[in-house]
Amino acid sequence: MSMVLRFFSIGKLLGLSLIVGIMVKLGDLTTYFRLNLLALSQYGNNLSSDCAPFIEHQIKLGETALDAQNYALAYRYANRTLTLSGKFPCPVRDATILSPVTSQWGHLILEMKNVSEESLPTWLAMWSWGNHWQLVQTVAVASIDRYPKSLWAYYYLAQAESYLGNSEAVRDVYLQALDIFPEEALLHRELARWYYAHNDNAQALRWYQFALALEPDEPTALLGTWRILSDDEVFELSDQDKARFQTLLKTAYPITKYTKPDGRNFALTRYVFDEALFTLSQGVDIEWFGFWNAFDESIEPVNGWLQVNNLWMSHERLQNWAPNPRFVWDSMLGESILPRGYTDLSEEASLSDHALITEQRGTETIHCAQLRNIATDRTGLYTLPMFLSANSCYFESGWVKSSVDANAYIGYQWLDKDAEKVGYGYVASEIQETDWRSYAGLAIPPQEAYGVRVRVLNNLANGPACFSDIVLIPLNCQ
Repeated sequence: MSMVLRFFSIGKLLGLSLIVGIMVKLGDLTTYFRLNLLALSQYGNNLSSDCAPFIEHQIKLGETALDAQNYALAYRYANRTLTLSGKFPCPVRDATILSPVTSQWGHLILEMKNVSEESLPTWLAMWSWGNHWQLVQTVAVASIDRYPKSLWAYYYLAQAESYLGNSEAVRDVYLQALDIFPEEALLHRELARWYYAHNDNAQALRWYQFALALEPDEPTALLGTWRILSDDEVFELSDQDKARFQTLLKTAYPITKYTKPDGRNFALTRYVFDEALFTLSQGVDIEWFGFWNAFDESIEPVNGWLQVNNLWMSHERLQNWAPNPRFVWDSMLGESILPRGYTDLSEEASLSDHALITEQRGTETIHCAQLRNIATDRTGLYTLPMFLSANSCYFESGWVKSSVDANAYIGYQWLDKDAEKVGYGYVASEIQETDWRSYAGLAIPPQEAYGVRVRVLNNLANGPACFSDIVLIPLNCQ
């Protein structure tokens, strides 16, 4: 941002805050100046930005305007909440950030001109990725009122209730949704997972069986069933289940970059995840099963792993660390603008080198980030830094579609405490696939690494490269 634009933004933000303070006679304008200056000081510093003052302050100012019945000003603050969303992610380790948000604010969001039944799941996904769970809850409740037959509204409400610690409400939301979507296997799996987390294996098994009756080939319900049965000491796969397991492995995603965790004598070979959950959450929520090959029969796996035939199976349900997995968190699809949460990798690249486009992948229509080399030899995007979790391996995956003239890359970049580069690697490199193909790998951070960010790159070529469904999650593998 140029100096002129920065001063303009400062003046505009402080001016609006002053108007609100005077209109509703809050009396302590010093507080507004202090919070605005705090948010503005973070605006140009992505490495230390704190999402709580930035987003929450806009909401509180908007709610104050609503209380004063100044709807025009409330709309302006609601619009700024949307504009800033995705640019200042909360730290992954922070679960709940925002203070309670009034129900009036949720209904106001639904009145915004760039919010519709089609775009609302995108906004809710973005706030979920940023851990703004009180905002997710408030808008999801309003969404159910407005769009009672949209599955995503119930899903995001259930997720918000879970993160806010309202466990019983999660089950009640899914049961309410089942009255409207009785044939939705995902809801049956979610209830199975809920009961399993609450140590009711009998009910969990019952709901998994309902899910399998609706979708017999869905892998996560089958694997979830085996995980429950493995709690019994006499668990052993039947001949029929062994055949089903071999069929499942043939359709599982392969690991395309081999990495063995340091100090462990096994390697990740294949993986599956709940595809419907991934799509519904727009990639934020991942139910993931990994299959590991042991090189030594005497090894002791990580706690919770299950041996199935000659492989070890691990299970994680995690939030995706990579924003914009389908690059749809911008309402201006098809325009030459950077996807939210990503920064240009080349200072010399022109804006026309980046675009958000609609593509067909198999039978599914998706949105993806397209990179072209027009003015430079390298066009790319990278995410904001994310702090590492201790003793974790990092699973990264994504889909790539390139051309014979392009060299596409999906990778990661390790950072030290000063956000300086300490090394990087790729799960996909020099890809020239003319149709969509998935790539995945396991990365082990070096000892000096403090943070990580995702990189996608089109290098030394003039043809286009497209990326979608980028995933980065920490796995318990050491």
